[in-house]
Amino acid sequence: MKKLFLCLLIVLLLCSCGSKRRKIVSKIDIATKKVDMSGYQGMSSTDHQFLEVDLYDVYEFIEKGGSGIFYLGYTNCHNCQDGVRYLNEVAKELGVTVYYINIDREDYHVSSDRKVYDEVVEKLNPILGTDKDGKKGIFTPDVFQVIDGEFGDHHIGLVSSMSSVNPSKESIEELKAIYRELLEPFQP
Repeated sequence: MKKLFLCLLIVLLLCSCGSKRRKIVSKIDIATKKVDMSGYQGMSSTDHQFLEVDLYDVYEFIEKGGSGIFYLGYTNCHNCQDGVRYLNEVAKELGVTVYYINIDREDYHVSSDRKVYDEVVEKLNPILGTDKDGKKGIFTPDVFQVIDGEFGDHHIGLVSSMSSVNPSKESIEELKAIYRELLEPFQP
């Protein structure tokens, strides 16, 4: 009887350990400010889950061992226009704050300053995509995890089945499922 009880206890412990996801909470703060997201199609100026962060503060946040979910993009990016509203829907559903890095901000104009671009590529190298020649670069939208100062999972772009003109319900759900998986560990 004791052996049966012990076996059942072990099975219960193993099952419960495997089914729980690690909840990620940052012990490091990052400077944020409210951001007007109305430049994105279908987004409100205030009814969203985004807080803007400075790119250089993100570097320090990572170096100090912070944890959070980040969105790298800009309003003139066609794919960002399509993806950000679905990211926001998932973030609202889960109650997760997403840190927004506007890669096209005036004070670090990545698109026109090669020095700044190269610095960003060096710092964010693990989560960046590669071009057709295999060279690392900034591709948007990019949603990525930082967990205890290390890059976690990330997703660049939309999904291959998504048409920007009239996305199917299936492709939208596929993208939202990817975002949900990225954001779930950061639920409060």
